[in-house]
Amino acid sequence: MSSLSPVLKKPFALLIGIDDYSKSDAMNSLQGAVADVRAVENYLTGKLRVPRNNITTLLDSQATRVNIIQGIQGLAQKPEIRKGDPILIYYAGHGSEATAPDGWGPTGSKVQLIVPYDFQMRTRGVGLEGMMRAIPNRTISALLEDLAKKKGDNIVVILDSCHAGAGTERGSDGVRAIPGVGPIPKDLDREIWSVVEGENARELARADIIPEFKYYGDASHVLLAACSPNQRAKE
Repeated sequence: MSSLSPVLKKPFALLIGIDDYSKSDAMNSLQGAVADVRAVENYLTGKLRVPRNNITTLLDSQATRVNIIQGIQGLAQKPEIRKGDPILIYYAGHGSEATAPDGWGPTGSKVQLIVPYDFQMRTRGVGLEGMMRAIPNRTISALLEDLAKKKGDNIVVILDSCHAGAGTERGSDGVRAIPGVGPIPKDLDREIWSVVEGENARELARADIIPEFKYYGDASHVLLAACSPNQRAKE
């Protein structure tokens, strides 16, 4: 008699690692984030034999704000990924937090952010509107909810940065954190989160909650964080 063993699905992965923050005068570069991504990449392709074309890797100058956001959106649009296929999103780099703008939560509450390669807190000759912003957890949460609705909730997110414990919710000493990233415009990434939050509000108003509602908020993914929201992580 031969026993039937389950066929393990090969995961799809978006790996993001940033050591080089030299474009910004607001933070120090890191030393181990890119190496961490390479280690994860080698584990996937070596130990798990994941095909290389299942993996998108963004390192340093590739890991811009636009590319990170489009990388997550790309997973939702990729026809090779079927609903229920395992998806891994791994980020290693700087994290930060800031006071939530009006309308983003209770007065004085905090927003956690990941910091892209092209983040600039101060840009010479350019006002606040010209700054390249960090990516807040409200934006990441909306992207993950959209991904889960289209591809299922078999999603693991690993944030290897400071303030990572709420990174998907609504320094020279090796610390993967930067000080406050400045004021966050209340309309930052509205084109992303307003669509998802509008869909969720309409679903809540329905008497018969459709199945996709289970992908709302934290139910859309599993988060593995290097530390809690108010802590800092070292290399």
